[in-house]
Amino acid sequence: MNDYPSTLPHPQQRGYSCKIRPNMIRTQMADGHVRQRLVNTGAPHELAVTFMFTQTQYQEFMAWYRNDISSGQDWFRMKLLNEYGGTESVCRIQNGELSASLNCVNGEGPLWSVQCRLDMEPGSGSGSGGGGDEVWIDPEGWDELYAFIYVPYADTEPSWPGVKLEKNSQGFYVLSMELFSGIPCESTVEFHNNHGKYTYSIYLFEANDWPGRIIRVREYESEVEYVT
Repeated sequence: MNDYPSTLPHPQQRGYSCKIRPNMIRTQMADGHVRQRLVNTGAPHELAVTFMFTQTQYQEFMAWYRNDISSGQDWFRMKLLNEYGGTESVCRIQNGELSASLNCVNGEGPLWSVQCRLDMEPGSGSGSGGGGDEVWIDPEGWDELYAFIYVPYADTEPSWPGVKLEKNSQGFYVLSMELFSGIPCESTVEFHNNHGKYTYSIYLFEANDWPGRIIRVREYESEVEYVT
């Protein structure tokens, strides 16, 4: 996942607005009442943001937009204001749409205003993954991903291939930390694709640092890489 360039200014607070969109189903009842049911809380929040760029910064932003995030298609990390304060968030440009206008031309050259709407993954503002009870795993290099847990001295052998991990809307594999609940810390987890590609065993005591973060696991390695 790409990061917003550190050499560019972040969105201005003026005009900054956020729309929170939990997924609801509303059903009109025969008696006139409306039943409202929460489907999930995973729908991205919507943010309206404005960037102010010099000519050089505008060129750099557009090059990053086209080449690094595929003209707004891809998710990226950027520091944004949200319920956690100013923290790293996982976001993307809605429909890849930008609105750029020339504000003025001064002695240093043109000053550009770029406006867009962002999708921001709820909970990502904690500077991490999907929340305190799960970890997101970068899918790079993995067409499928399983978590196989080995508990030493257990009465029964673990069932292969383990738990298949599913992707969320941002394309990350999601591992619930509840999977490790009640399991001794000297146990291990091995990630694999069920087709011969696997990591070496990773001790579960290392997983204490995983909740709420994005990590990367690699073939034939016994340590994870922290993306956030």
